[in-house]
Amino acid sequence: MTIRQIATWFLLLATAFLLSACLPCTDETMDEPVAPVEPEPPEVIPTAPVVPEPTPPEPTTPEYFEHTVDDEGNPKIEVLGEDGRPVSHVFNFEFDEADLASGDFSALSRHAEALVANRDRSAIIEGHCDERGTREYNLALGERRAQAVADFLMSAGVRSSQLTVVSFGEEVPIDAGNNESAWMKNRRAVIKIK
Repeated sequence: MTIRQIATWFLLLATAFLLSACLPCTDETMDEPVAPVEPEPPEVIPTAPVVPEPTPPEPTTPEYFEHTVDDEGNPKIEVLGEDGRPVSHVFNFEFDEADLASGDFSALSRHAEALVANRDRSAIIEGHCDERGTREYNLALGERRAQAVADFLMSAGVRSSQLTVVSFGEEVPIDAGNNESAWMKNRRAVIKIK
C-alpha cells in the first residue's frame, strides 16, 4: 500500500467518524427553537426578623460633689457620701497628737474615692491646733496633722499632685474659748476640695 492509499483510507475513516457523530441530528430537531433554561431561584431560608440590639444604659457617674456656701457666704464644695449627704471634711485630733481616729476612715475613704474619680479636682488640707504650745510648735503639729490626712488619701490612690498641705497652727480657731471644749474643736485637719 502506498502512502497515497493510506492517506485516502485515513480521510475516509475521519469523514465516516464525523458523519456518525451527526446522525442523531435530523432536520426536524434542528428546526425547533431551543427554549432557554432558566436558572432555579435560590432556596429561600426563612429567618427571624432583625431586631436591633437594645442600647445599653448610659453609665451613671456617681455624684461626688455638692456646691454650697459656708457660714460666711463663700462658695465651697462638699464631698457626698453614697447616701447623697455630705461627709465630714473636718477631722479632729487628741491633744498633742497627729494620729487619725479610726472613726474618720470612712469619710476619708469617700474623699479619696471622689478625688481618684475626678483627677481634675484637688484638695487643700489645713492643719490646725489649739492655743496651747508655742507658735512654732503648733505650726509643726498642724502640718503633721494635715500630712496624716494627705498620707491616708495617697495610700487610697490620690495623686500627691492633687494635694496641698498647709498648717495654720493656732491662728484660725473655730472656737475662741479658753476651755477643753473649745480646744477640742480647734485640734483639727480640714479638707477643702477645689
